[in-house]
Amino acid sequence: MSNVDIGRRVRESLGDRKHYEVAGAVGMSTDSFSRALSGSRAFSSAELALLAETLQVPTYWLITGTDEPVTVVAAARHEYDRETGRRSLPGLTADLDVLNHIELAYRQAYGKSLVDLRETPDGTSSPADVLSVLGDGFVRDFIERIEEQLAIDVVRIAEIKHSYSLRIGHRTTIVVPASGNWFYENWCLAHELGHIYRGDLSSADGVADEAAANQFAAEILLPRDDIAGRDWDRPLSEVAERLWSWGVSTQALINRLDALHVDAPVSLRKALGLTTQAFLRRHWNQAVDETSLDLITGRMEQAAQRRFPRDLEQMHLERIARGAIGRGTLAWMLDVDAESLEVEAPVPTALRQADLSAALSG
Repeated sequence: MSNVDIGRRVRESLGDRKHYEVAGAVGMSTDSFSRALSGSRAFSSAELALLAETLQVPTYWLITGTDEPVTVVAAARHEYDRETGRRSLPGLTADLDVLNHIELAYRQAYGKSLVDLRETPDGTSSPADVLSVLGDGFVRDFIERIEEQLAIDVVRIAEIKHSYSLRIGHRTTIVVPASGNWFYENWCLAHELGHIYRGDLSSADGVADEAAANQFAAEILLPRDDIAGRDWDRPLSEVAERLWSWGVSTQALINRLDALHVDAPVSLRKALGLTTQAFLRRHWNQAVDETSLDLITGRMEQAAQRRFPRDLEQMHLERIARGAIGRGTLAWMLDVDAESLEVEAPVPTALRQADLSAALSG
């Protein structure tokens, strides 16, 4: 929908509210708000989400003018207090705002094609099934394997505290914090796969079993046969090499050894009391890549990078170029200023095919 249409729907929803009051509530200047109402400026995803909350109207209706066509379901890691039996999710309010932005990004990109096909796994896939699809050595490019082999999107973003698995229409997406801790990220990814493949996103009561998701994650990252059947009376350098290849923390390995009642040497358990990076830097004989980059630092930097699925970004680029949506959401995804975001007009399919034919014949 055009900026003009969105502005018109916002005006229809204002009622007796003063423009400057609503503008202030969503963090806009009165001038910017007026220009957005007239369609000469696009509302950003954050502004639309806040407007929907302030005006008590659905975000999707503001964008499209139609009723909600898709179902959004989420499962989130939460904290459980064994003494009180209470479950909590600290930071949920702030996280929900970010998740609303992500949901909006999908809605703007895919529009009416984002129908609810309910293709989320139904809980019949085991960790072994998932491992067989991910393939050997999946941890080093875990996110890419998830997207390419499992057809599940992954978003990494610094503004959230917890990891989440979402179903937005027919798209299943995992959202993880950009914390810089690759071992925490790997566990979050595996944990959310647990929710997805256990069928938590299709659960009628919406209850997500955290212990079961953690067990699923453990079987993916630290398979029982690999841990219980291993001789742990080995040099610490060998253990460090395995820890790196598994992509888990020292604490995760200790927990797994305890859960499987593995009789590991006291010296090993003491060494694993170090933080993950301290253990690796002390005991792992790491190689360096062709750029001489310290591999531990390199993996930390990668786990701190903001990322969205490429096809989601590409859909935004194409729709912005056609004038179907504004630049605000893509600018937020890329963490850049919307005014500086340059978008080229899409090349017609016939011209792209002609260029390709000319290149091949030449």
